[in-house]
Amino acid sequence: MIYMKQKFHRIWFGDKKIPHAYEAFWQAWQRQHPSCEFITWTDKDLEKLTISHEKLKSFSSPVSRADLARYEILYQHGGIYIDCDMMPYNHMDLEDITKQLTICNEDGSEEYCSIGFIAAPPGHALFHDLIQHIIHTDIDETKPNITTGPHLFGRYLKKHPHKRLPTAAFYPYQYNQPFSSIFAKNLDSTYGIHVWGGGWLSPEVKKERIIALIKSGDIEEARKLADMLDGIDELKNIIHGIHRHREQTLTSVMAIEQNVNFNDSDAKLFEISKVLHWIFKNHPDKVIWQIGAADGVLVDPIRNVMINANPHALLLEPNPYMFAFLAENYKNNTNTNIIQRAYSLDKQKLTLNAINPQKVKEAGLPGWVLGISSVYNDKNAIGGLGGTDEQTTRKIHTCIEKIEVDVVGFDELLAISNAVPPDVLIIDAEGMDKIIIDDIFAHNCRPMVMHFEIQCMEPGNIQELVATLNDQYFLLQFGNDVSAYRKDVLMEYAKSIYVENGFQTIFQPGINVLNLLQKA
Repeated sequence: MIYMKQKFHRIWFGDKKIPHAYEAFWQAWQRQHPSCEFITWTDKDLEKLTISHEKLKSFSSPVSRADLARYEILYQHGGIYIDCDMMPYNHMDLEDITKQLTICNEDGSEEYCSIGFIAAPPGHALFHDLIQHIIHTDIDETKPNITTGPHLFGRYLKKHPHKRLPTAAFYPYQYNQPFSSIFAKNLDSTYGIHVWGGGWLSPEVKKERIIALIKSGDIEEARKLADMLDGIDELKNIIHGIHRHREQTLTSVMAIEQNVNFNDSDAKLFEISKVLHWIFKNHPDKVIWQIGAADGVLVDPIRNVMINANPHALLLEPNPYMFAFLAENYKNNTNTNIIQRAYSLDKQKLTLNAINPQKVKEAGLPGWVLGISSVYNDKNAIGGLGGTDEQTTRKIHTCIEKIEVDVVGFDELLAISNAVPPDVLIIDAEGMDKIIIDDIFAHNCRPMVMHFEIQCMEPGNIQELVATLNDQYFLLQFGNDVSAYRKDVLMEYAKSIYVENGFQTIFQPGINVLNLLQKA
């Protein structure tokens, strides 16, 4: 969807260059919300903060300076402030989030409040009060957490109405947890991820963090911190030893346990967003084809990967209304080719039951209706399937426009993709999913990952599709959708998150057997 222009703010004081990871996050935020204005405030911008300028100049602590600066920035301009180490995840409704003071704390405490994310309209009284307090108080800069930051902010927050987002909205994992802990968590309500990097920590605190990470089972993050320090060879050897032991364990497990079983408790680890995060971290050259991309935001399984990895992608959307939104929502994705076509096995134009977004709004229908345009009259909610009641179905039909659309087939897409077939295939074709997969396979293409909808698929077609995929893919159902992972890919993913992050998942039965044998 297209939103009113909003402002995102970040602060970077001092002479050091902004780290590459932080720049990557900032660019990703600009892909997530491409119609917004993004402002980086540096030392040279302090004169623009006219209310607190003198106090800002007097501070020797960059932390205190950044705390006060963000308050005046939001007071003057409103919008969204985010710390540099905040990674974007799910799309958020900016108009809703900035119409009132909106905050998120890293835990459940009400005695203080994190200030890594704050959204507000301009001129909010909270920031006026904070600014006046700080400029008229002798600030102890050795305790910025108390005197200018979260504790002060939390104290004044109690005096003003505000919207408090769930902790998981921006802090889905805690300081004492590894980043990999988010793989096992529900991130449906997460807009951003505060990444607790630790590069700024003192050597002694870094060492303590390394030990804590090792105890948590994550050696990937422990290794990154350890590489920053000298004189900790013992810890580095422990990390290397754990890595070697886990690889040897997997070799033994694969020899004694051939069956692969997925536990419900591990489901979050195998969600498509988690697997794709791993794929594009390790193989950034892989290619996505998405057939039926809608607006690129609505219930989109690849949105957070598209904005963080900026992968090479072909996105198809035949509905002209949704195509316009799609082009807008991905206009900062420099590696994405957006095509206003429907997928077809022949070259004949198709008649699309195109949903008109304005009519959906006027009819008071839910947002999911925007994504059900189809060439069929009877294979999804347009035909009353998927549990849609009669009244809703009638309203949906008032939003349909019959539109003749151009088509494209596999060979044409392959040419557009520079002869590179899809490594990741995402299909939401409202009744054509099986037909498209069969055609992709007929062209001898076997993507690493596929994701498609089965809610309205006929039972016979489901059985045929499962039979086609079972030999080469693991199939996991998430609600109305299925993620199909090519077996070699999923095994590599499972091995990686065990060796690097300690998640046993599909290897747990074999590891248990191995442990029993070693005790015997």
